[in-house]
Amino acid sequence: MDLDEIVVSVLADEQGGYRNLHVGVSAIINPRKVSVYNPYDVRSLVKRLGPRLESKLVASILEFGRVGVGDLRLVRERLDGDAQSVIDDALSGWEHSDEYEIDVVIGSLYFTDGSVGRRNDPRPAWW
Repeated sequence: MDLDEIVVSVLADEQGGYRNLHVGVSAIINPRKVSVYNPYDVRSLVKRLGPRLESKLVASILEFGRVGVGDLRLVRERLDGDAQSVIDDALSGWEHSDEYEIDVVIGSLYFTDGSVGRRNDPRPAWW
């Protein structure tokens, strides 16, 4: 499942100005065993962790200071670990955590100029 795209303005290495760094985050949810727990509730739980995840990833990106194209591999590796730790910490006390494997991955990471903001995907409606 795709989570909201994160956009952070960062000081670019090469140009010396600011650029927007777009981060696409997804969660892969797999059952480990047969469960009576509703898988749609697992999706809802992960979705509710979105703001906590965004906050952690923005803080991690800002710790880099300048970010250039050559840094993207290192940024992605760090964000992968930080994102997974947010999910693991939040789910550690959940009684059904042993029934699901939830992996968070950084699916896209790219720069745009400052005029390009967050993707405006409609959020799913439940009515």
